[in-house]
Order: sequence, then structure tokens, then C-alpha cells
Amino acid sequence: MTDKNNDIDQFREKFNQLKKENSEIIINYLKDNKIDLTFKASELTKHKLIFLKNFERFLNISDLKKEILMWRSFFVPNSTYGHVLGKSIDAIINLRENKPDLFCTDKYGVLKNSFVHQDHKQRVWYAKENKIPVILIFGGSTIMGQGSILPDFTIPSLIEEIYQNKFNQKKICCINFGVGGWSSLDSSKLFFNYAKNLNPDIIIFYDGWNCANYFENMYYLKDLENNFEGDGYRNYQHNYNLSREFNISYNLKKLVKLTIFNLISLIHKYFERNGILDWKIRSFLSKYISFQSDEDIIKILKKKRNIDLSSEFSADLYLKIHKSIDNYLKRSNSSFMTFLQPLIINTEKQLTEEEEKIKKNQNIDNNTLIKAFYEKILKNNLNNFYDLKNVFDSTKHQTFLDLGHLNKDGNFIIAEYIANKIYEKINNIYN
Repeated sequence: MTDKNNDIDQFREKFNQLKKENSEIIINYLKDNKIDLTFKASELTKHKLIFLKNFERFLNISDLKKEILMWRSFFVPNSTYGHVLGKSIDAIINLRENKPDLFCTDKYGVLKNSFVHQDHKQRVWYAKENKIPVILIFGGSTIMGQGSILPDFTIPSLIEEIYQNKFNQKKICCINFGVGGWSSLDSSKLFFNYAKNLNPDIIIFYDGWNCANYFENMYYLKDLENNFEGDGYRNYQHNYNLSREFNISYNLKKLVKLTIFNLISLIHKYFERNGILDWKIRSFLSKYISFQSDEDIIKILKKKRNIDLSSEFSADLYLKIHKSIDNYLKRSNSSFMTFLQPLIINTEKQLTEEEEKIKKNQNIDNNTLIKAFYEKILKNNLNNFYDLKNVFDSTKHQTFLDLGHLNKDGNFIIAEYIANKIYEKINNIYN
């Protein structure tokens, strides 16, 4: 009991010491959910201890290294998927400057809809026992929760809440299989390798943005010697790393970069956050000390692009992926729904002043690529396909944080739309 009391005291002390924005969000979140920081020894949980360990580690290193370590513990390299989410992680990721998001994964590396939720397997088992429809939702960083601030405001979490409150207290169980940086190809691999075994009632893919960009890269890289059909963009990067494993020059360059980064991180903790020195150091590191191993990819993509051919390839791959899942689910008495995510460049909503700035700052070439891809996708013959570009038409307040990520208000509107479609689908299934 003494050891537990010491852990509690340390936990409380660390939270009291940290008065930055990140920790304040966590403290407010715990209080809002009635998780008292003055808890007794009997209330000590595994996740509270994880918080303690993470925050203790953060206190002793610079902000620069904190971000790198948290990113690596949250996004874990994986040869099959490129990267997956870490297991039993409570991570505060600063994807947007000074607007951090809290992500919580269970012991299987699947996102939770709330800090206090059980593992997804337990939730699915409970739902099956109580005849509650199980819905698996796949996507990239928007579904994962970038812009949500807390797990409770992600699209899958809001769908659950809206559905229960809007449709006579009927319940559904939504599992969040979103992973930042994933395309529908990566999601389909996870579905066929693992998620289909959960015997869901409905599978949802919310995608489009990542597919347009990553599939184009795949078009130009597909014929390289060590790339095979079925590999995704992250697999190409992984293959490239392996091909240089015994290259002395490559390893020496990497050693130099790591040495420089660690030396800079030692002094960076003395710099004012968002100050001129902080900004210059980050710019220098991103330009000259990048650890992304895609130099050959960049060289290839610098050649003249053929957007018409690459978008044709991308759209064809996108449709093949979705049709294969739909065909599989038809044989297993489950349903498939695809939602083409809205982007600031194709929405017809009345943009706010901030959103106008975001739209003007988008890359023109990339906009052309995405629009060409979307146009081809919209000519599809997919079942249960929903284009979300008009979902914000009547919304005058801000919903977009950048090209495709949404704030909590945007997530709510999307979640309500999807909840309505799920209700229609479930009624059709049971009728």
C-alpha cells in the first residue's frame, strides 16, 4: 500500500508541476469525466500510472525530443502497414502548433473513444452479448482524431453518442480503426488481416484525401525493382530503407544526423517555446536533418507529373479496394459503407475568414491532383457510397482546420450525418 501511495503522490505532484497547455487539457479532461486527481490508493489504475510515467519522462527532456519520442511511441514502425499505433498509449501529440490532441489506445493498439473505455475486444464482446450492432470505422488522421482535442470528440465517439441520444436511446458500438497517414489500402489490409474476425455488422471507410496523394506516389514508384503489387506507399519507404541497410555512406549520414539532432536537443530546452530561436532550430532540422528516407521518391516525383494517368491509376485502385471489401461482406451478412471525406477545396460551404486563408494557402498542383481523383471516384458504381462535400453547406462557422482536418464542430456535423445513415442501414438490416 505504501508503494501505491507514493505513486499517487508522485502522480499528483507531476500534474501540479506541469502548468503548460498540454497538461491543462488533460487535467480538465480528467475533472470533466469525474476522475479525481485526489483519488485513493484503491482507485489507482493502470492508465493513471501510464500518465505518471509519461509525464515524468517528459519533465527531463527538451520539447523537441519530447515530440520525437512521443511520435515514435505512438506511431510504431511496421513492415506490413508502414506504421501502426502503439499499445496502451496515452499520447499528447502536437500536430497543430499549440493545439494538442490526446489519443488513447487500448492494449491492442486500437483507439479508444474515451479515456475510460475498455479494450475494443471487451466492448465488441459486450455488444454481441447484448445484441448491440458493432460498427468498425476506418480512416486516416481525421478519423483518428486530429483536431478533436479529446477522444470523446472524434467522429467514431460522437457517432455513438449522437446515435444513442437521437434514436430513442438505441445503442451502437463504434470501434475507431483510424490511423494517421493511412490510405484505404492500409485500412483494407487491417480489415482482412484482423478486423473481419470481429464479425461486425457494418464496416465504414471514411477516406479520399490520403488515397489521392499516396496512390499517386505509388503510380510513379510501382515499377521500382523492390516494390510489388499490394505494397503501400509506406511499404515503399520501408523497402528503400532495407535496400540500403549495408550501405556505409547511408549509415554514416544517418549517424551524423542523429548526433546533430541530439546535440541540438540538449540546448533546445533553454529556448523560449515559439520564440525566434525555437523557430529557426525547427526550420533547420526539418530542412537538413530530416529522418524520412524517401530521397529516391522525391527525385522521381520531381519529374514531370501526368495527373490524368496517375489519377486514373489511383481511382482504379481505390474502387478495387472498396469493391473487394463490399463483395466479402455480402457473403458474411455484413454491410459496407463508404464516405468520401470533404475537403476545403471542394466544399460549397460559406467559408469563414480563417478558412479562406487556409484555402488560398493550398498547393495548386496538389489541388488539381485531388480534384481529378475525386472526379473519377464520383463516377463509381459502389454500393452505399456517400459524397460528403455538401455536408457543411448550411454551416457558417469554422469547421476546417486545414485542407481536410476538422475541429470539434466539423466532427459533430459529420458524425450526425453518418449516424443518420447508420440508422437507416440498421433498420434495413433488421427489417
